[in-house]
Amino acid sequence: MKFYNHLGQALKLYADAVKPFLLRELKQAHGEGRSWVEAYLGSLSENRRGLVLEEMKRGRTAEETLDLNHFKALLHK
Repeated sequence: MKFYNHLGQALKLYADAVKPFLLRELKQAHGEGRSWVEAYLGSLSENRRGLVLEEMKRGRTAEETLDLNHFKALLHK
């Protein structure tokens, strides 16, 4: 069980480290405004896009909705 706790902590550290890089690259490629958000949403599956849009309607920013599960899709765009 201790291994999984360490793995979870490592993945969180990785995600926290990569997130600013992804945001910077998205904004550089698509602009600071709505364009990068549209590119981000376009990289998501239809189901996940709907969930993220719901989160954003509840007040979360697009930056806050990024998580480790999105990184692979974003890197392939």
